[in-house]
Amino acid sequence: MNLTQYEGAVERQRQVARSWLVMVFFLAVPLTWSLPYSAQAQEPIDHGPPPRAQGNVEKEQLEERLKRLEKEVKELKGRHEQITGGMQELVAEQDRQAAEWASKFDSLRRVPLNELSGTGEKDGWIRNQYVNLDIRFGGFLQASFIHNFQDTGVLVDKFRPASFPVPTQRTTSTLMSAKSTRFIFETRKNTQYGRYSTFLSMDLFGSNDRDDYTMRGRQAYITGVSPFSGWSFLFGRAFSTMRNLQAWPDMFGREGPQAIGRWFAGMIRYSFQLDEAKHWIFTTAIEEPDTKVTNGNGEEDWPDGILRLDTNQAWGSLMIASVVRQLKATNLANSGSDKAFGYGVTASGTLGVPGTRDVIKFTGHYGSGYGGLYIMDLFEEGGQDGVYDDAKGKLRPLEVYGGYGIYEHPWTDTLRSTAGFGYVGVSNLAIQAGNSYKKTFWVLASLIYRPFKAFDMGLEYYWGQRENKDGQTGAVNRLMFSNKFYFN
Repeated sequence: MNLTQYEGAVERQRQVARSWLVMVFFLAVPLTWSLPYSAQAQEPIDHGPPPRAQGNVEKEQLEERLKRLEKEVKELKGRHEQITGGMQELVAEQDRQAAEWASKFDSLRRVPLNELSGTGEKDGWIRNQYVNLDIRFGGFLQASFIHNFQDTGVLVDKFRPASFPVPTQRTTSTLMSAKSTRFIFETRKNTQYGRYSTFLSMDLFGSNDRDDYTMRGRQAYITGVSPFSGWSFLFGRAFSTMRNLQAWPDMFGREGPQAIGRWFAGMIRYSFQLDEAKHWIFTTAIEEPDTKVTNGNGEEDWPDGILRLDTNQAWGSLMIASVVRQLKATNLANSGSDKAFGYGVTASGTLGVPGTRDVIKFTGHYGSGYGGLYIMDLFEEGGQDGVYDDAKGKLRPLEVYGGYGIYEHPWTDTLRSTAGFGYVGVSNLAIQAGNSYKKTFWVLASLIYRPFKAFDMGLEYYWGQRENKDGQTGAVNRLMFSNKFYFN
């Protein structure tokens, strides 16, 4: 008997029990009121033997009926205890099934920023017992007041040092924006072939117009834990396997540090646990390619291949991943083409500071033909996988490196701060122009107040600088005040 059938049987038992209790009530009350009068009928009055014998018969009948009623009440009590025990077993079974959804694999796909975790009803899951499907809604509404003290070179709500004008343009800008608002919908279903779930998230960045709040799809995937113990898969569009979501800073800014890894990618991903303690997880994936080339047109023949290793320990977590790529491009005239090999490695993690609640988060990158897609500041710049050398007819990959460090400190249970620093650099080629991207810096300082669980408000200060190959620089300062209310 499955859980749905069991719940139906329990409900029918409860209906039978209620019917019996009602019947006993209507039978017992009149009989109880009649007992004193029956007792009076048993008093010795001088009506002779026939009336006295009739009274004895009525007494015996009442006693027999009371015995039957007592027996029926006892049976009903037993049945009620059985139903109560069944309900307790049902609740325990539901809790057990909810606990089965807790998975170490969730750390590969869930962003702590969403504050959407947990597996029970108290965590927002709604059960549809008729189709054996659970659903959950989540997300948050974020509204920000942004002031830039210099020109950012792009939309005023973005803060990417790669886009800063060089030299600095002292043009201020101000914006009120709620585009970071996010909507999330999840489902999960338990089957004889494994446990499967879907995830869909959207925000309001569907248009570059500051006043256009068109929705944009962020992630859409199906994931599951197969019937083979310790295996998990993900198919669809999700955060890149090269990004460690646990190393995301506690901040309002949607872009994160400029050295953050690739955002979203279509992928096929498999993960499995390497030990029974579930402290080590190995992942392999293929992701959609996108070659970003200067002085040429990128082409995509083969997907990027990724290997990743995660560990979660008492001291924190660590992720190491690598990617291999085929880079292919033509010159601007499409009269020649070339291929090159690209690769990259990244390491990131979290560390708890002993004796405190402080947390250190970090990410580091190194690669060749890697940064144009897998380091977001270089992705913003464009053309940073390589340079097409027309003189030699060769595609020449660019060597890149970078990373960021974050320190998170709670002052009290309701007040906390985040401080961070980021750096990205490129080893320029001689054939690159003087205004080519050389390196960027990124700094964050914040103070966030949480008066109650579902609400955050705070102030963030940003500073960033871009330096070109020729040594010229451009910098921007920003202040941002934000409010965030979580739906879940």
